[in-house]
Amino acid sequence: LTLEPLNFAVAGGNLVSQIRMDARQQVIRTRADVAVRHLHLEKLFPSFKLNQANAGTISGRIKLDTGGNSLAAMLGQANGGAAVMMEGGSVSELLVRLINLDVANAIPVLLTGDRQLPVRCMVTDLNGVQGDFKIETLVLDTGKAVVRGSGGVNFAAETLDLTLTSKSKGFSLAALRGPIHIRGTFKNP
Repeated sequence: LTLEPLNFAVAGGNLVSQIRMDARQQVIRTRADVAVRHLHLEKLFPSFKLNQANAGTISGRIKLDTGGNSLAAMLGQANGGAAVMMEGGSVSELLVRLINLDVANAIPVLLTGDRQLPVRCMVTDLNGVQGDFKIETLVLDTGKAVVRGSGGVNFAAETLDLTLTSKSKGFSLAALRGPIHIRGTFKNP
């Protein structure tokens, strides 16, 4: 089965795809090259709200070569990469403060209420071999801090091993500035 091109509008943007699936063997071999352009996540998932956060527009590219007869099996055996960037949007100030372990500046936000910080830039680039995707680049830049990520996601084992490190752009009396580690299974991180 060859879907070339498979293009359609979705969530205010569009997907431009080339997908080839070979089912002549017991396990389906799939090659996919998908470009995402100006996708609005709040339109894709209208009932999913995170404190009125604005997801901005997402653009990127996913290229995978894999085998499997289910989506889980395909992701668990996937080779390739994904690169995504976000234009505009916002993120919770409290979340940015907590990633930096900034106790002194998180307490006033808790007392006065959370607000959204504009996102200057968000970029992520993942490369995977046999379902084990490593983070090459993960950067989230706001006016208050720059958050960088490392580690990866293993779809074969369905596990996470991520480290988020934040560097504040301002002064704080009580910021522990340690990294945040997210590890474990998809079900119980």
